[in-house]
Amino acid sequence: MIQVYVIRSAAILERAIQFARNNWEAMSRTKHPLVIEFKPESQKRSVQANRYYWQVLNQISEQAWIEGRQYSAEVWHEAAKRRFIGCMDLPGGGTMALSSADLNVQEFAEYVTKVEAWAQTELGVCLVDLTEPYGGTA
Repeated sequence: MIQVYVIRSAAILERAIQFARNNWEAMSRTKHPLVIEFKPESQKRSVQANRYYWQVLNQISEQAWIEGRQYSAEVWHEAAKRRFIGCMDLPGGGTMALSSADLNVQEFAEYVTKVEAWAQTELGVCLVDLTEPYGGTA
């Protein structure tokens, strides 16, 4: 049994406290005592948002040329993360891009908007037939 309370009001907080009061003792007598975890709410991007992003990357890979070469969507993904999210140092030198999976819904939407603008203004890509909106939640 999992109960999740997103505490946005005193009433929700009271329901969560009441649930704990009503169930902690019985659950403590089992091999599965009640666990309470406090953390900020973090929404992950939706499958549709991810699909939209990869549509953008695929169009970049099909249309963009840099010094006479084209690159795969995966390479453009790495380049976009490095440019707009940042990098971390690796042991022994070198860097790797930070993960876009760690972005919340709003941050991911902003990131995709930056990638689209970059594609259109700097890479000369004409984004067409993008079928999935990217503003949804998981």
